[in-house]
Amino acid sequence: MKNYCNTSACSDENALLCIYGLGSEEEMKKCLTLLTEKPKQYIAILEESHPSSEKKLLSSIGKKLLKEERFRFFRWTSDAEREEVFKTVAWEYLFLPFHFSIAEQYLAEREQEARRLFAQLESTMRHVQYYAADFIDGGVLLVKNFFSHLQLAQHAKEALQLQGAFKGTAALICGAGPSLSQHFESIESINQKALLFAGGSTLAILSKQGIVPHFCAGIDPAMPIERFKESHFFEVPFFYQNRLSWAVSALLHAPLLWADNRAVHPLEEAQKGRSPIAFDGGYNVVTFCTALAVHLGCSPILFAGVDLGAKTENLYAEGVEEKAALNSLIKIETSDQNIFYSRPDWLIAVEWLEAFIQEHRDVAFFRMGGQGYPLRGTLPISSTKIKEGGRSSFIILVEIG
Repeated sequence: MKNYCNTSACSDENALLCIYGLGSEEEMKKCLTLLTEKPKQYIAILEESHPSSEKKLLSSIGKKLLKEERFRFFRWTSDAEREEVFKTVAWEYLFLPFHFSIAEQYLAEREQEARRLFAQLESTMRHVQYYAADFIDGGVLLVKNFFSHLQLAQHAKEALQLQGAFKGTAALICGAGPSLSQHFESIESINQKALLFAGGSTLAILSKQGIVPHFCAGIDPAMPIERFKESHFFEVPFFYQNRLSWAVSALLHAPLLWADNRAVHPLEEAQKGRSPIAFDGGYNVVTFCTALAVHLGCSPILFAGVDLGAKTENLYAEGVEEKAALNSLIKIETSDQNIFYSRPDWLIAVEWLEAFIQEHRDVAFFRMGGQGYPLRGTLPISSTKIKEGGRSSFIILVEIG
């Protein structure tokens, strides 16, 4: 079998091994040996339904495998069935490290197909883990935040009623990635020429640089309260979802702008009577700000510090002290051999952003140089060109595009 490891799971005792194809009798014996030697190892065989596999499972070694509680055989006969199989795998092995292998018999003719399927399964697993993370405590925090925010409902404005309010105005979406530190001067130079959106950890970073956004945003149910207090942006108009940490909302004196996100978070259905629009704000504060900017009619859209990855354990720009062990992150190698590290929730955001950009082809998207994902559908722009432009960011960006 040929291994394709996406994390350190290949050496992890407690992990899931997904194998494309049941393989030969010898490979089946290796699976049985692996399960015997590693009592916390799980194996899932994935393949399209095939008569030969049925025969293999009826053999003596096949019957032994089927008796193993940590062995599962998944098959499908259609794309719809495959999607359901992947969801089942994701939920049954929730939060387990996982890696992939291909049975030898499929290497020659079906390796590319297997890689494609593994990418789909990995994406499904990330999405399931994202949703499940909200309910590690049984959903107590999420529900508490939601119902606490209902107290603000009579004071908050519906953000979606502002649709098209800033049509044709450029927007700058700031993330907290390491590259943001390189662009402070550029951000200051266009802050009065474009709407600046920022949220989450980015607020504390910009505050230390004396850069005040036009709009703040928050969606994190467990947003670090002490980090937010460092921002001092308590009176800047604030977009939020009901899942946001109530401790953060309680500090705000700003105009509150509530945005329904039932397209991603079904709990918002409880308040759906307030808005006829099913708004999709994505999965983190950057996707939320991006969706808001387009909803408000902004174009072009410029990303700064939206790295969604890092080359070292320093995941954030200057002003946020938070590191992560590289072996706990996902190693990404791009086609031009650029290597960086990312997190599952950031990779979900990448998927969402690239799909969103593809869907909104009437909007121009640009990115200032970063060290993470070069988002498909965006055009690179240098800080120098922005600083030397001397005219509105809208004109500068459109001319460069």
